[in-house]
Amino acid sequence: MDDNRQMRKLQKRKMGIFVVAVIMVVLLGLAYAYTVGSDQSTATVVVALEGNLSKEQLQAFSSQFTNYANGWREKIQIRLFPFPSQEEDPDGSLSGHLLTKLLYEVESGDPDLYLFDGAVWELVGNQELFEDLSERYEGDPALLDPCRYALKGKPFLEAAGLEDLPELTASLRSQDSPAVNRTAATVESYRIQGELLDAIAAGEPMEEKP
Repeated sequence: MDDNRQMRKLQKRKMGIFVVAVIMVVLLGLAYAYTVGSDQSTATVVVALEGNLSKEQLQAFSSQFTNYANGWREKIQIRLFPFPSQEEDPDGSLSGHLLTKLLYEVESGDPDLYLFDGAVWELVGNQELFEDLSERYEGDPALLDPCRYALKGKPFLEAAGLEDLPELTASLRSQDSPAVNRTAATVESYRIQGELLDAIAAGEPMEEKP
């Protein structure tokens, strides 16, 4: 009888140790996800404008962003939102659908850096979603309003095909967004994309990643 009791105690103790070990593994996994996160070698930037971009223009954007990132991101892909003109979409249904997807991206998606033309910015219309850049670029005439930095005349748009897009402006998602402050990795991604915009504004790539 005593032997059975001792055996049960030993089994319970082993089970307790196993449960604690599982909990520790889960906690360590969560800690790793928070501090490191998933592979951050690729970043995504949104380009939203009236009309579409050619394959060559998309490649030029990706190449320019990657060059300006200077090793902080191995590759930067473009997430394109091509809005139709009023003539192409007289009832606004397609534009409304795209706008819903774009706003979801701003509120919950991965990209922190957004390029808009004037037509799409009028549709977005909510400056609370984007960072106030007036202190970051104080006195810079390229700052059209607190949330939009004009890319016209910047070397960034001198790549083949991009010179045809002079009305584009750049905006940063608000740093108070839950999507930014989700993990340490997303906070770091926001910092890098902010410095990427600084580099574009200065006309020179970011300092090379050590």
